[in-house]
Amino acid sequence: MPIENFVLRPIKLIGGILSLLTGINNIFSSASYMSTLVCFYLCFFSFVIITNSISKTIIETYFSSLFPFLCKSFSEGVFLIIISSLCFGGEMEIMGKFSGVLLLITGCGLIILNLSQQKPNKKLPDLFANDGYIPPQPTNN
Repeated sequence: MPIENFVLRPIKLIGGILSLLTGINNIFSSASYMSTLVCFYLCFFSFVIITNSISKTIIETYFSSLFPFLCKSFSEGVFLIIISSLCFGGEMEIMGKFSGVLLLITGCGLIILNLSQQKPNKKLPDLFANDGYIPPQPTNN
């Protein structure tokens, strides 16, 4: 996907770096336990976003068991939208809010690109399904 490679990946990389810097800055300056915990989560997931922006093969090879949803662009877009919501907290500065906007734009872009490339008869639960994963079926006892 050329749009994803040339437009969305650099925006995602910049948003990941800015959110990592925001998380590190706010870890040491936050006054409450919850703010510190949110900043640790933001740092960890920012590292995952940066790694995913640099090389998809690293995620697919080493982290696919931890983050299987990053192998599909629709679920990666949902993940980026969720992580961008961490950047809009009250303790985040303007750099954190800017990185949140960048990640939100990238997540929405990935979802729109995936939906535009899908066949019209594809159902929404099929967008989240991984290759080889069979959801548990109800038993009739």
